[in-house]
Amino acid sequence: MRVVFLTHNYLGTPGRPSDGSLASLARALLRRGIFVHVVAPSDDSGETEVDGVSVSRVRVSRSVQEWIGSSDRIASALRSPLGWLALRRFRSAMRAAAQKEVTDGADILHAHSWLPVGYAAPSGIPLVLTVDGPDGALLLRSRTARAMARPILQRASVLTAVSREVGNWVQAAAGRFVDPSYIHPMPADTRGYPWTRGGSGAVVISRLIPAKRVDLALEAVAELVASGHDFPLTIIGDGTERAALEQRAARLGIAALVRFVGARTEVEVRSYLERAD
Repeated sequence: MRVVFLTHNYLGTPGRPSDGSLASLARALLRRGIFVHVVAPSDDSGETEVDGVSVSRVRVSRSVQEWIGSSDRIASALRSPLGWLALRRFRSAMRAAAQKEVTDGADILHAHSWLPVGYAAPSGIPLVLTVDGPDGALLLRSRTARAMARPILQRASVLTAVSREVGNWVQAAAGRFVDPSYIHPMPADTRGYPWTRGGSGAVVISRLIPAKRVDLALEAVAELVASGHDFPLTIIGDGTERAALEQRAARLGIAALVRFVGARTEVEVRSYLERAD
């Protein structure tokens, strides 16, 4: 079987955590004998291989990538003529690349998010569609998003969600029930991970964007401090909210307990987890 992943965010270089869960899923399917090919945007087109997974990079301008880079930017795109233009350009480029894969013999398309990549999926082939937290939240916040999502969500041959809550959002927005057997949290490949030694407090691994709600971790640390427990927190990842989160930690009086270490490779992430409590 030949499965084509459509995604707007895939690992740029081996070991980088830009979307490690999706890479873990691709590698797991390969181990089961299923051929996986990824189609993802880039400002430089071409064929690559990342950790054994074949990847087609579809040329998309940097300005378009900025519009589709996060759920918050996509939400802004739905309210802007320039944003709509960027979404249409993204759809055109990704749909052409996906259609080529269909012509070359793909059996299934798996779109990872209804927007922007489900929006770009060509017809005429079975579509698996996974709705995650950020693109699911769009269904709550935007009437335009709900109207746009309904035909995409209804069209999918198989619809999965990363949590029961996201599945409920999908049902409310599109009337499409997500069966409990199709609630699939995205995987993490923890083979070979040792038990933690402890001693370094809590670790959060996330893109630093509003939809990820990393601020809740800061508030939890502040609550612990107020109860007499100085509990350190390490935040791994980067994004548009990093400066705001650093300022929030300072306002909460916990800056000395919180470390922002930026994006890290899988090996480096493992070393942080080995010391986590």
